Amino acid sequence: MYLVTFQRCCAASRCAPAPPGYRWGFLSVLSSRLLLLEELQQLGEALRASRRSRHSRMASNTGTMANLPRGIGICTTIPDIFYLPELIFGGLVWILVACTLVVPANPQAWVMFVSLFCFIMTFVWMVVFACDGHHNSSSWAAADFAYHGIAAFFYLSAAVTLAKVTLDYKDGPFTTNYKLDISAVVFSYVATLLYFIHTILSAIRWKSF
Repeated sequence: MYLVTFQRCCAASRCAPAPPGYRWGFLSVLSSRLLLLEELQQLGEALRASRRSRHSRMASNTGTMANLPRGIGICTTIPDIFYLPELIFGGLVWILVACTLVVPANPQAWVMFVSLFCFIMTFVWMVVFACDGHHNSSSWAAADFAYHGIAAFFYLSAAVTLAKVTLDYKDGPFTTNYKLDISAVVFSYVATLLYFIHTILSAIRWKSF
C-alpha cells in the first residue's frame, strides 16, 4: 500500500513542473514519512500481540485458581503453598510456650489451645487436600476460606495475649521465660500474617468457582 502511494507521488511529481531540487527534497521527505508509518504499524502489531498474550496468561491463572489442588500440587499452588510455613511457625509457637511450662496458666493456656488446634487442623486439612478428599468441590473452597479466617482471628487474639504476658515478664525474675515468650510472640505474629494472607487468597479462589 505504501509502495503504491509512493509510486503515485513519484508519477505526480514527474508530471508537475517543479524545480529538480524541490522535487527530490519532497520525495525524500515523503519516503521518510512512509517509513515512519510502517514502523508505527509494526509497533502497533507488537503491542496488540503483547496484549493478547497477557490476556491469555491471566485466563490461565484464573483457571488454575478455580481448581483445588491435590497431591504434590499443594506445594506449588497459591494459596496452598502456605500450609507448610503455617505448620512450621505454628509448631514453633506451641513448642516455645510449652517450654515455659505454660506459666502463667491464664492466659498462656489459650495460646497453647490456639496453636495446637490450628496446628492439628492445618495438618488434617493439608492431608485432605493432598489425598483429593475435596473432589474439587466449591463447598470445600468455601470451607477453606472459613477455616483460615477463623484461624487468623484465633492467632491474632493469641498473639496479642502472648505479647501482654511477655511485657509483664520484662521486669520480673523469669528471664528464661521472657526470652522464650519473645520468640513465641514473633512466630505467632508471623503465623497470623500467613493465615490472613491464606484467607484472602482462599476467598478469591472461592469466588472464582
